[in-house]
Amino acid sequence: MAKNKAAETICWLGILALLILSIVNVVYKGTKQTLLFTRDELKSGEVSKSWESFRKEQQLSKNNAKIEDFRLTLDRNQNISSMRFTVIDPSDHNSYTTLHYSSCFSCEDKGEDRLTVTSDKVDRKPAQYDRLMTADEFFFEGRGS
Repeated sequence: MAKNKAAETICWLGILALLILSIVNVVYKGTKQTLLFTRDELKSGEVSKSWESFRKEQQLSKNNAKIEDFRLTLDRNQNISSMRFTVIDPSDHNSYTTLHYSSCFSCEDKGEDRLTVTSDKVDRKPAQYDRLMTADEFFFEGRGS
């Protein structure tokens, strides 16, 4: 009888733990859907102010957020049709936030400027982190400071 009660308690604690992890995961993935650039800003190359605003909105660090897998897709007329990239940012000494950004400028059938911004947290430094360029350097390079 005591063994059944202990097993039942352990089962309920396991279910409670899974429920709490699910809630934390849903809340954490509630990343703000902030448009980074308009197509005109990308064409003109004037992206530094938009990046700074986006960085603050997403609470990314100024000097430690690094960018990887930046991709621009052009259509037949050489217009930018989509943009996507990943930013890796240290959250604290032991964890990193990975923010995935995707914007489609030519998705009229799916909604104008279709945008997806998601983030995940990892408990260790990604292997490629030290080799990546900072996002600030990437978006401010063409500014001509």
